[in-house]
Amino acid sequence: MTQAREAMGLSRTALADQLALSKQAISRYERNEDNPTYPVLEEIAKTLHQNAEFFLRPLRTIDRQENVFYRRLKKVKKAELKKVAIWKEWYEELIELLSRHLELPALNLPPHLFVPHDPMQIDMAEIEQAALLLREHWNLGQRPIGNLVRQMERNGLLVARFNFDVAGVDGFSLRCASAPISLIALNTVKSNAFRSRFDAAHELGHHILHQSVTWEMMQDPAIHEEVERQAHRFASAFLMPMDSFRDDLFTYKLETLVAVKERWNVSISAILYRMKDMGLINDDEHKEMRKAMSGRRWITEEPLDAESVPEKPALLAQAVETLVDQAGFSKQDVIDDLNLRPTIVEQLAGLPFGYFEQPERHSLPVTNLRIHGA
Repeated sequence: MTQAREAMGLSRTALADQLALSKQAISRYERNEDNPTYPVLEEIAKTLHQNAEFFLRPLRTIDRQENVFYRRLKKVKKAELKKVAIWKEWYEELIELLSRHLELPALNLPPHLFVPHDPMQIDMAEIEQAALLLREHWNLGQRPIGNLVRQMERNGLLVARFNFDVAGVDGFSLRCASAPISLIALNTVKSNAFRSRFDAAHELGHHILHQSVTWEMMQDPAIHEEVERQAHRFASAFLMPMDSFRDDLFTYKLETLVAVKERWNVSISAILYRMKDMGLINDDEHKEMRKAMSGRRWITEEPLDAESVPEKPALLAQAVETLVDQAGFSKQDVIDDLNLRPTIVEQLAGLPFGYFEQPERHSLPVTNLRIHGA
């Protein structure tokens, strides 16, 4: 019940008000000190957008100290973080189901990155080198990356887009405890394709640089801030490799950077920060160019932003469809196994709205997914 309530972003008081119950009654139910009558349970389920059976299912055993990297605003609300944490658990449940029956693409990261285990010992030169090593490992060369999400999914990183009314968290990433699978989830509130790509590269940076960072380390504000700064630098270096990117900067006028933005699929803001990191402009010049952007009203919306569409993940949706089409699952089997409402599973997997209401069909297997034992 706590999980369902926090997934809706409701406090106990707010839920009590909606149900015309006391806050104390809600607290007793959540602490398992009292049980609601079935009519009350049905009303709770309706209010929290769940089926009544959801509240009778066993909860997963979760390592509360597993490391999750959240890309968030400094003033994010606690209720938003709780909501994201619950959806994170539901993502893991979906991934557990898929990995039991399907061979998902193996995580393909460079075996030797030579990055210090202590994040406070990682320097910017090592981050630049790690970004180049990953490009080399994925055979990307020095060219602009066409579709970053597709590259990540090809190399064993599950990507998802979430939309559950959370503005303060741009994304998160984790390595699942139950399977050797990594997930990167991006908030659809950021409909800007260029900024969303940068968020994806930022989360990728955590997988590359921070494999040894522990939950205990991340409780230190100084380490947390440094880890986020390093992931940001990795995203910049990975999307804009120094040598080839410098060759495309013929002039530093803002108008000419629009063409650079279009070629490299990064925002002008990110381009300016990269130019500063590379020593092409100094702090004062960077401030002046940011001021010029503000004068053009480019801070909130840059040229090309309005017509951009964020890259769409496909692997999770394909995996669910493969379960149904090739592994002997019915759509109802998927819902029963997860014990989540169909609309929630559709959102988790990026399936079309109403997918579970559509007639089942059988299609050719997805090429990059295999059924265990097949």
